Amino acid sequence: MVRVPPLASGTVSAIEAISRPSSRHQKWRIWTVDSDRVEGPLKEAGGKIKEEWGDATDNESTEAEGKAEQVEGKVQNEWGEAKDDVRDAFDDNR
Repeated sequence: MVRVPPLASGTVSAIEAISRPSSRHQKWRIWTVDSDRVEGPLKEAGGKIKEEWGDATDNESTEAEGKAEQVEGKVQNEWGEAKDDVRDAFDDNR
C-alpha cells in the first residue's frame, strides 16, 4: 500500500503509474492538479451548452449567460494553471 500525505485544500490527487516499480528503489510518481483546472473546463462546457440552447430557442439572455460562463470557465482554468505553476516551482526548490 502506498501512503500519500494529505494535500492542500483545493487539489485533486492522482497516481501516475507509467509502469509498476520494478525494484524497491523506484517510487510511484504523484502529481496534483488544482480543482480550478477541473471545474473550469466543466463550467466552460456547461456555458457552451447554455449558449447553444439559447441560440436554438432564440433566447438572447440565455445565450449571453452561456457565453459569460464560458469566459468564466476559461479564467478559472487559467487561474488553476497559475496556482499549479507556483506549486510546482515551490516543489522544485525544495
